[in-house]
Amino acid sequence: MAGGFTQPARSEDLDPAIRAALEAGGFAELENIRQLPGMIRAVAKMLAKIWQADLSLPIGDDRSARLADIAEIEQRVRANLPRGVLTTRDLRDAALKRLVHAAAVLGSVELDRVVSVAPVWHPLLQALNETVPLSWHGPDATDTSWFPGEITTDQPPTAVAMEMVSCANPGAEVVEALRWMRELIASGRARPEEIAICATSTGEWDEHFLVLAADADLPLHFSHGVPALGRAKARLVAHLPTFC
Repeated sequence: MAGGFTQPARSEDLDPAIRAALEAGGFAELENIRQLPGMIRAVAKMLAKIWQADLSLPIGDDRSARLADIAEIEQRVRANLPRGVLTTRDLRDAALKRLVHAAAVLGSVELDRVVSVAPVWHPLLQALNETVPLSWHGPDATDTSWFPGEITTDQPPTAVAMEMVSCANPGAEVVEALRWMRELIASGRARPEEIAICATSTGEWDEHFLVLAADADLPLHFSHGVPALGRAKARLVAHLPTFC
């Protein structure tokens, strides 16, 4: 929308621009700290938050010397960026000037399960709603009152009743887990690849599963791997005498 030869400013573009802005000096409050280590990174984070929040900092603001310094840095950074590289707000403004091309370039626009949208993009989406179909599917944001398009949500999944079984030891737990697995497969309620048997730490159950799953003819896939000696051939090789 902003034009094929424009791109958002990235860290490799911003860092040299910020360094040049700080080296120029002449600040009211930030002059003594402009050369401190980490200043470029701090300014980059600050400008990113200002642009995402869509805040406008007037040059020469008499209310705060620090705000005036920040506004001066922002102006210098924008001037120092390479040609075609734009800040977030400038990119948004450039796109707003080319809304006539929205239908051909974008077509219908859908935000699919986007958690939140930064305020800087609100004006663009509101303007797009006048030109192309605009929708937001499954928003998790608490405030969607600003969004002018259609909002759709998925139906919440039906809660499944939980069943608990108490067993005497890990071996008994493995027996019950394999019985549960076989019942699901035999009854057609689930396919083998849809069944998972999980534990926060599998060490106590691994050996029982290796033995009992083989006896029950239920091939299991151990996602965390199988010990080398967990297979019959490997155990046989381990017990062979070694001759020097």
